[in-house]
Amino acid sequence: GQFTAITTGLSHSCGIHTDKTVACWGSNEYDQTDAPTGQFTAITSGFDHSCGIRTNGTVACWGPNSFGQATPPSTDDRFTAITESCGIRTNETITCWGPNLYGQTEDTPTGQFTTITTGWHNTTFIGREDHSCGIRTDKTVACWGDNRNGQADAPTGQFTAITTGEYHSCGIRTNKAITCWVMGYGEIETPTGQFTAITTGRSHSCGIHTNGSVTCWGNNEAGQTNSPTGQFTAITTGYGHLCGIRTYGTLTCWGWNEYGQIESPAGQFTTITAGNRHSCGIRTDKTVACWGDNEYKQTDTPAGQFTALSTGGYHSCGIRTNGTLACWGPNSFGQATPPTGQFAAVIAGFDHSCGIRTSGTVTCWGSIRINT
Repeated sequence: GQFTAITTGLSHSCGIHTDKTVACWGSNEYDQTDAPTGQFTAITSGFDHSCGIRTNGTVACWGPNSFGQATPPSTDDRFTAITESCGIRTNETITCWGPNLYGQTEDTPTGQFTTITTGWHNTTFIGREDHSCGIRTDKTVACWGDNRNGQADAPTGQFTAITTGEYHSCGIRTNKAITCWVMGYGEIETPTGQFTAITTGRSHSCGIHTNGSVTCWGNNEAGQTNSPTGQFTAITTGYGHLCGIRTYGTLTCWGWNEYGQIESPAGQFTTITAGNRHSCGIRTDKTVACWGDNEYKQTDTPAGQFTALSTGGYHSCGIRTNGTLACWGPNSFGQATPPTGQFAAVIAGFDHSCGIRTSGTVTCWGSIRINT
């Protein structure tokens, strides 16, 4: 069938068909692929459960329910947005459900919200999801849940963007200044100036100033906050290293270098993506280059020209100019053996990958294998 949306958990995935029904696949140890009937407008997956918003605005969840994560709020509630086990109601208030060890479901804030984010996410790793933050309609921020490091002590003022790390949170104010809050590795010692973008790692953050320069702060045990000079158009974060594309297309990487992951190649690039201990990029001539850890041949890049690229934990996949896929790296779960056919998009996870075909259908391979 054809899909309009897709989401992934630890070992399962779900998608919304064009007819608005839901299909799930992958591990079903806890009934996480037993999707409900009916029509849905939005869907999200947590560690091993999923929730969706029906066309009438109510929420349905499925999967394990040991902490109440699959028991959504009253059927009298109507929602416009959902993430993990929190949602924004039609009246723009927030409610959460599920585990509440740190007050992350019961201590939800009052007020009306436009944006919500939960825990720390990375396409490669599973992060802690014990605190959440949101931006209200008046652009103030509220956070709740695990506050052992102060990550739920939201600052005052107005914000246009927010991001959450594992133990800290950061936001861009309406005047484009950055504020972060936490206790730990100096993540709250934010730089001055105006910013257009921000990214958070496990215990460090980096931002691009309005003039294109980069500043990083926080945990610097591997030199990941030793920001390079110059101007940048893009930045990406791996486990302990970072790479960016300068305004004239060359690469600069910094941080953890045990596997050569900051020894970027020469040349000009249009795209960059970081994995666990390696990175890959597309050059201006559309060829691919990878560098860093090659224990599983994840830097043995294929020949040919590419238009898109995604790096997972130890493997990568790209779309060639003719629309076909190529993957490389470890293949213990079949994650480096892509399907045939033409694709419009691809994303690599830890040991599986998914792509959207040009026909609009979704196909995944690796530890989660399905052809829908």
